[in-house]
Amino acid sequence: FETAVRELGDVDILINNAGISRFGLFSDLTSAEWHEMLDTTLTGAYHCIQAALPHMIHQKDGRILNISSIWGITGASCEVAYSTAKAGLIGMTRALAKELGPSGIRVNCIAPGVIDTDMNAHLTKETLASLQEETPLGTIGTPEDVARLLLFLAGRGGDFITGQVDQPQRRFCHLIHAGILSIAACFRDAHLSGEKMPFIYTSLPADFLPCRQEVISLFVPGRAAEWSI
Repeated sequence: FETAVRELGDVDILINNAGISRFGLFSDLTSAEWHEMLDTTLTGAYHCIQAALPHMIHQKDGRILNISSIWGITGASCEVAYSTAKAGLIGMTRALAKELGPSGIRVNCIAPGVIDTDMNAHLTKETLASLQEETPLGTIGTPEDVARLLLFLAGRGGDFITGQVDQPQRRFCHLIHAGILSIAACFRDAHLSGEKMPFIYTSLPADFLPCRQEVISLFVPGRAAEWSI
């Protein structure tokens, strides 16, 4: 690491992407296999961050990007060790973001769904088709999809983003959510300025239940929207 710093200069961006996969019953998981998973995914990230931090803190700037997985959020049967390690990366991301924010260091996490990589090459066509049907866009992601999101977070687009866990396969949900909140804010501002407040009716799928109250809270009491789920 120090050799790289001497030859390339200060560390600006660190991406923790190392990971392995192991499929099987938890009752069959050996201690060695458990530690190999945690050491590769979680402890490896720990060591890399420890090495990069002095340089980032010194320059009051830096980006740390951790690659987790959707299984780190939802968990996966027969992939307990993998799910645990990836969930650990999410917790590390959120805690470090709070700790390192005053030093100008952003820490974010990407939790992809199914991506077309060598790690998933063993999956059958039937399994891939089933997984594909479960994604909103009906497609399997590519490494390039994840790379573009990494590039965004590592660049100026990520200047005001830290402590976030982004799920590429659910990105459209985030954008729609943000759009709804923006529209609601416009209606609220129009009402406060004395303009006529229109009656609003909208229909949202179950995925948007958490944002329903956020939108309603933007309206002036007595002029709330009607929701149909």
